[in-house]
Formats: sequence, C-alpha cells, structure tokens
Amino acid sequence: MALIIYEQFHTLAVSLYSLPLFPVLYAVHATIAAVQVRRELGGVQFAVNHPIASCVGNFIVTTFGGMVANLLLGNKSPLLSVTVPHVMITVGIWYLMFFSPMDVFYNVVTLLPVKVMIAAHLLVWSCCQCS
Repeated sequence: MALIIYEQFHTLAVSLYSLPLFPVLYAVHATIAAVQVRRELGGVQFAVNHPIASCVGNFIVTTFGGMVANLLLGNKSPLLSVTVPHVMITVGIWYLMFFSPMDVFYNVVTLLPVKVMIAAHLLVWSCCQCS
C-alpha cells in the first residue's frame, strides 16, 4: 500500500516539476500573493478607493521574493528579472482577485482543494527558483 502511494506521489511530483516556470508557476505564485494582499487589506474596499496603491502593493509583494532570490543567488540583476509579461500576469490576477463579479475568483481560489493544489505548485516554484 505504501509503495503505491509513493509511486503516485512521485508521479505527481515529476509532473509538477515538468511544468514551465513561467507563466504557469508564476501565475500560481501571483495568485497566492494576491490572496494575501486582499486579506491584509481587509477586502475589496481599499482597492476600490485606491486602485493604484493596491495594484502597486500587490506587484511589490509578488515580485520582491524573486528579486531577493536573484540577488542572493548571484543571478542577473534583480530589476531585470521583471518583464512586461510578468507585469501583465500580476496585474491581471490582481484585477481578477479584487474586481471579479461576486468575488468568484477569490471564492474559487480559497476553496480547500484548490488551496492544496496551489500550495503544491508553490512548493515546486520555490524549488525551481533555487535550481
């Protein structure tokens, strides 16, 4: 029984690791960051009153970890790691998180099975960042 579970887990880990780092895993990372920003801000009201501040804050939360990782690992300049597609994905997910009708995107992302899948993807993201 334990061997079957190990094989299934190993197959899942290999399939998750084979996903491209960008845009799939970056979108998952941006989604988690947007959920955290929304919880910190206490909902949608701040984003409605101050949309640019909310968007910039979300962008900083999403990209700062990658910048610090690039700096500490001695990779290319941290500021060069943010490109236009990164900005578009981050802003698109921010828009869905704060302004989707009836909070559909937020409610789907915060369901427990979806949170477990997102957490597994985030683990793969952090492993890919270091390798």
